[in-house]
Amino acid sequence: MNNEDLIFDTRNPNRKAEVSVVLVFNSSNYHIDIKSVLESIEGQTLKSLEIIIYDNGSNTYRLKSLRSYLSRSRQFGGGALLLNFISQRTFSQISSMTLKYATAQYILFLDDNIFLYPRCIGSLLSALKNSNASFTHCYIEIFGASRGIFNAYPWNDQSLMVGEPAEKFVLIKKAILEKSRNYSEDCLKSENYQFWSKVNAIGGDGILVPEILMRCKINSNTKYRPIESQLERTISYEYF
Repeated sequence: MNNEDLIFDTRNPNRKAEVSVVLVFNSSNYHIDIKSVLESIEGQTLKSLEIIIYDNGSNTYRLKSLRSYLSRSRQFGGGALLLNFISQRTFSQISSMTLKYATAQYILFLDDNIFLYPRCIGSLLSALKNSNASFTHCYIEIFGASRGIFNAYPWNDQSLMVGEPAEKFVLIKKAILEKSRNYSEDCLKSENYQFWSKVNAIGGDGILVPEILMRCKINSNTKYRPIESQLERTISYEYF
């Protein structure tokens, strides 16, 4: 492999997971509680999960902590895979690599400041299986340096015309990810915009589960910001 090291892999090729949980640990988030993030995934009521962790250019101590935790854990029914990137990767690069490693037909992308309530993945998967949608998302509670809710509006492809669409914390069909990866979009647009433009271009549609099933820890350096537009927004911050 080029520019990445396979550190840990406990997956059994004879046991297929229902959902591949993709967790990206970024080098800039020094104060994240690794154990709590992983425990929120382990505590899911849906147990048929595999976890794929990308260590995106962080320090040796964090890498050792991740490996140590995964080596002790027996809660991920589909096993765990840990990759270390020599240099930081963009989301588009990470999603392409996920197609290479993920074995499940549904993929959930998370950052290292996202915590899940126990029913989260099961509820998102149930909604997706019982609809014709390409992906599903939920309300996300903000805590830490700020408080509020985001991902509070249903998917609206018109938001692509005026600003950013939904965040990438969604459960998406692997087949949609495969179809969207070759779509070329304006390189001057943000990466998040490009990703959702790809999904929209192939007719992808989303469904909102109107429950708070995730929490997002915000610090002073977090890049999530409110987005204003004249149209109904797909992503929204409502502070309280």
